[in-house]
Amino acid sequence: MVLFLPLFFKLVIVILYLIVGAKFFVSKALLVKKEKFRNFIRGTTSTTPQAITTNAVTTIPTTEIVPTNETTMTTAAPACLDAPTCTNCKLAYSNVIAACGVCMDVTSSGGTIQSRNFPDDYDGYGNGFGPLDCIFAIDVCPEKKIQLTFTQFVVESCCDTVTVFDGTLTGETLLPPTTGYTIPSSSTTTSNKMTITFKTDGNNNALFPESLRPGKWQATFTVV
Repeated sequence: MVLFLPLFFKLVIVILYLIVGAKFFVSKALLVKKEKFRNFIRGTTSTTPQAITTNAVTTIPTTEIVPTNETTMTTAAPACLDAPTCTNCKLAYSNVIAACGVCMDVTSSGGTIQSRNFPDDYDGYGNGFGPLDCIFAIDVCPEKKIQLTFTQFVVESCCDTVTVFDGTLTGETLLPPTTGYTIPSSSTTTSNKMTITFKTDGNNNALFPESLRPGKWQATFTVV
């Protein structure tokens, strides 16, 4: 009986150890399950922190409007008048004022200019009408040019002249001061402007040869 006592105590100790160990492991397992349950309630299945992913939103600034159909806006250049302009200005010596002539039949393709009183004499045969210092200004579309062609030309050879300028009065001379009874050659500008001057001395044209009377000139201008 005595011999079995140590063995009995050893067995009791082993049983107690097993009971205590089992309790320890059960408690540990319960703690793990409890932690998992808490994590589940919190919305995560792991004790490891997890990154929260959000959907990116693209924001278009309110100051910038992007149309679905982009339209290119163009500003049309000012339209050029179809018909050219032709004006005449009369300048007089002393107190004598006389008309210089006219621009006529002006269309989109051109027109006509002619001396005073055409087709009659521009300075008369008696006392005359006084000196002339006339300017004709022709203006067409910027991309166009002007061609001038004389159809009649009878200008007192001693004292009266017709001059044609490319552009304004300060431009190149296309036809130098010309007089006489021969029709000058045609003139064409390099720009969209032409100026013609007609100057007389104011004396009458009584000395014109009878066969050449009356003194007059006429020219047509064409837009080219």
